[in-house]
This record gives sequence, structure tokens and C-alpha cells, in this order.
Amino acid sequence: MKIFIDAINIREGGGLTYLSNFLKHINCKKNKNIQVTLYTSQSASLFLPKRQWINIVSQQIFDLPFPARFLYQQLYLARIISKDNYDILFSPGGTIPFICKIPVVTMSQNLLPFENQEASLFGFLNVMYFKMILLRFIQGESFKKASGVIFLSKYAIKIIENSISQKIKTKALIPHGVDKNFFLPPKPQRNINKYSFNKPFKIIYTSAVMPYKHQLEVLDAVYSLRVKGYPLTITIIGKPWKKYYNKVYSFAKKIDPNAEYIKFINHIPNKKLPSVHNKFDAAIFASSCENLPIILLESMASGLPIVSSSLGPMKEILGSGGLYFNPYSSKSIQLALEKFLLSSSVRFKLASLSYKMAGEYSWPENSENTLQFFKKTINEKN
Repeated sequence: MKIFIDAINIREGGGLTYLSNFLKHINCKKNKNIQVTLYTSQSASLFLPKRQWINIVSQQIFDLPFPARFLYQQLYLARIISKDNYDILFSPGGTIPFICKIPVVTMSQNLLPFENQEASLFGFLNVMYFKMILLRFIQGESFKKASGVIFLSKYAIKIIENSISQKIKTKALIPHGVDKNFFLPPKPQRNINKYSFNKPFKIIYTSAVMPYKHQLEVLDAVYSLRVKGYPLTITIIGKPWKKYYNKVYSFAKKIDPNAEYIKFINHIPNKKLPSVHNKFDAAIFASSCENLPIILLESMASGLPIVSSSLGPMKEILGSGGLYFNPYSSKSIQLALEKFLLSSSVRFKLASLSYKMAGEYSWPENSENTLQFFKKTINEKN
């Protein structure tokens, strides 16, 4: 099978993690004569596996802003593909050339353009909001025109099909996997009275600092619990979106001027995260818009008890392995955290359940199921 992968719009984060793992876990003994040509940016290419059967192409135009990349995709990419007799085009970034002679499979990885309430948190006059409107149109048309669409969660299928007012005929539910390095059996949980302000209960929140991640509400809840005497700290790890990050950081300085219990870390490479997780007692995930959050899966695999947002696909993924809250309400977050802190047995039960569920998300299975879906799409198109 000769595959062309258009990864021009995949720059970093979960999309790049997915692409790297998908390629790395392809079983070439089972899938003989596979050839992949992959177009991506120079920065992204550094994180992709190097194999004899993968030809990675990077050009300067791939590092230009989205409008330039989109025009390249629409005007030139289909011509390039048609010259070399590829069997299928795979566009994991969610946008496809609208005119293409071979079968095209794309993937829904970003739900933010399709959930207007969450996108509006950036502000109606903000560039980010207009970007989401543009992506909603482009990706919506891509999903309609594609030969096949891969979804990561049942929640995403419902949101996308409702948004485009169309049932997608050829689709597959193929969730991401979890890197084996993250798996660490749950540690015994201690009663909260075994902790102190010198040796506190440590919570980690790994996610980009953006409005729909609700770090403001989380910090407000943590502050309220500190006032009530609970010895806990929180470390926020994630790249900042400047305008919202400034609000979050200013609030943190107001409630914790000496940075005694609130810490910020802009970025930690994914390969170092397993050892970082091991230093914490619990994880919180407060996002209100996700497709399939790899961060949540990694926390589950790390054996950490989790307090989570009840919105999006979180209940579909975490199931009975977490305590839930309304991420828009700091009071709701506070109550969930307090219940969580007061019962070591609840924490251990949650961690054990979520750890077991994380084992169901396999990268080798993801790669194999994706290739089988390619074959099915090719056969249906021919």
C-alpha cells in the first residue's frame, strides 16, 4: 500500500504525538510492501521516526501561516499526489484538498472549532475566535468530502455530525494509544492528615493555559481549600496562551504572592512526563472541550487518582475512574477536590480503575486498525 500523508498542518502537541506513534507502531511484517511519503514542517519532522519505508519531505512553505499552507494544499498537493500513483491520501490534520483523484481519509482531532461556546471564551473579537470559525468551515467541508473519517471518541462523532448536519457514511472509531513509559501501578493512598504544609498533597495539572482549560477556576478552588486548612499544592504545566495566562498568573500572584503552593512550568518534553507524574499525588483535568485528551489518558496510565471535568468526552474515557465537577464553577471544583482529599480509599479505588482502563488504549492496535480502515476505504472507492 502506497500512502501519502499530508501533515503540513500538524505542528506540535497531541497531533504530532499521534503521528509519531502511529508510524512507529506500524507492523511491517504484517503489512508488507508499505510505503509512506510524508509532507510536514521542518520542526515537526525532527520528532518523527526514521524508517527506510518513510520518505519525509519538508519545505519552507510548510512553516508559513495557515492561509499559505491551505492554498498550497488546495492548489499543488493533489497534483503532486496524482503523479506518483498513491493508493490513498491521509490528512490527520483535519483538512483535505477538496479536489483529489484518489481516496482521502482525514481525522477529527480538534473539536474547539465545532463547540462555539468554548471557542468564544477567547473573546468574540480575538484572532483565535475567527481562526476557529474559519477552521469550522474548512474542516466541516473536509469531513463531508472525505472518502473516510477517523474519529477518536463517540462524543466527537456526535458533535461533528450535528455541526455539519450530515451523517458520515464511511467512518471509524479509532482512539489514540498511551505510551508504555507512562504506565505505573497506583501507589497506596494516605489520609490527608498524614500531610502537612511542609509536606503537602501535590496535584498536577498538565495542559496548555487557555480559557477552555479553566485554570482560573482551578486556582480559585485550591485557594479556598488552603484557606480551610488543607495542605495541598498545585503545579500547572503547559504552554501559555498569553492573554489568558496573564490573567491566571496575576490571580496566582494575588492569592499566593510568595508562590508557596502554586507553581507554573511552561513546558516539559513528553518523554520526561512519566517521571514527573511519579512525583505527584493526584491529577486534575478541568478542560471543557476535548476530542480525546492524551493528557488525561497519560494521567490514568500514571496511576494517579484523577479529579476531572464532567464535560466533553471525559466521562466516556474516564468512566467510573474519576470524580467529576463543572469546570465553569470553582465551587464545584472545590467540592469535588474536598471529597477526593478526605477519602484515601476513594482515591486508591479511582486510581486503580483508571489505570486498568488506560491499558485498553494501545498504539499498535491504533496503527493496525488505521491501516485496515485505509484498505476498506480504498476498496469502497474502487
